[in-house]
Amino acid sequence: MAKWRGDWISGYSIAAIGLKLSTLPDYAVENVALDGTTNATSRGRLNAITGRGKTLTLADNAGTNSKDLTIADNGIVVNAQTGNYTAVAADFGKLIRMTGTVAQELALTAAATLTAGWWCMVENANTGTTALAKTLTINPSGAEVIDTLANGYDYPGAVRLIVCVNTGGAEFRSEVLHGGQLDILNADSPFTLNIPTNYNQAYAETWGSGAGGGAGGVAVGGTGGGGASYVTSNFRPGDLGASVTVTVPAGGAAGSGGGATTFGTLITGYGGGAGQAGGASVAGGGGGSIFATASGTAAGAGGNPGGGVAGGANANGGAANIGGASGGGAGTGSAKAGGVAYKGGKGGGSGGAVVTQTTGGDGGGLQTSGSTSGGGGAGGAPSADGTPASNGTVVSTAATALGPGLGGGGGGGNSSTGNGGNGAVGGIACGGGGGGGAATGTPGAGGAGGPGLARFSYD
Repeated sequence: MAKWRGDWISGYSIAAIGLKLSTLPDYAVENVALDGTTNATSRGRLNAITGRGKTLTLADNAGTNSKDLTIADNGIVVNAQTGNYTAVAADFGKLIRMTGTVAQELALTAAATLTAGWWCMVENANTGTTALAKTLTINPSGAEVIDTLANGYDYPGAVRLIVCVNTGGAEFRSEVLHGGQLDILNADSPFTLNIPTNYNQAYAETWGSGAGGGAGGVAVGGTGGGGASYVTSNFRPGDLGASVTVTVPAGGAAGSGGGATTFGTLITGYGGGAGQAGGASVAGGGGGSIFATASGTAAGAGGNPGGGVAGGANANGGAANIGGASGGGAGTGSAKAGGVAYKGGKGGGSGGAVVTQTTGGDGGGLQTSGSTSGGGGAGGAPSADGTPASNGTVVSTAATALGPGLGGGGGGGNSSTGNGGNGAVGGIACGGGGGGGAATGTPGAGGAGGPGLARFSYD
């Protein structure tokens, strides 16, 4: 807040109602009261001038010819809306904040009514659960256009400046002030992504789906499924056209490889390799490759380049960075953990064996300094009686800030008549856990892999 003596300010004079209002465009006079003659020596009082987020207050100094002018910055005026809304002339200079959980539309009053120079900002603050529900459509009146297009689009987090620039051409222009982000899930697929206009740079990120863990066998557990790879690219304005079709696969079923996530024909994130059924010496599913699909989807094969090498028999899954990590291998020894990854999907843990009454292997977690395996879903506890062994732990199936979740834990083994524990479902882009072995009961089922993910962001 700043304060000046009114009769010291160049361009202002105390006359009539106290100020030359022509020096204050776009402000409205409120609460004007005069208590004397309308000349420069009177004690006229102008209580306030307000507009465009400012309040100017002129207070009377009793017994003097001067006035104190206080200018207070009240910030941007926010017009909060929870549904479809039409921007009107009174929204000039305001921030229209669109909140809600369903797709919304901001309609624009005809340009001739708003007049050239009118402007507002709009924020997409939607918290819907699907990609479509998070979409904000900007719709000019009739045949009018925005950025030469019939409609504009924005996604959560975005703030856009909209300006009426030409009433004769009935045209609006806009600019991204703050970027947005949209996660596209398997439930949204296939999804037509309408590309926002006038951004500085856009980014697409893809994760394939995780592979399913293998079923447990007699006396031995199944191996963990491999995690999917992470593939990304950035784009300049104009690179993407008006829209891109995005496909996101479901996670691989037990014993099956993961699928590929595609961002149009531009980039592809590949799925993880399938976990294998329990045997005396079997490898975990390989991590997805960053370049090719074949090497990441075969059971026991490591995605190359970029994917973690498949976990060998009685070996932990291989680690990766942006490729997928591999699932834990299995055998007659202790169960093994899935490999870790940073941006790629994590591997699932293998199921517990019977001879050593082992707990299922932990799923892979986030790659940190020195870590190569484990840190995801915990393996299930074993059992030595007729009760079933415990299932592996599902940590979360939701996307994280980095994208993928955590690998599913393997099921526990059972050395008696009870059943082996089931492998856990993998998180986003991660491998499922292997099923636990059983001596005479039913071996545990492998856990499904986590679904893929696509993420679009721009600034």
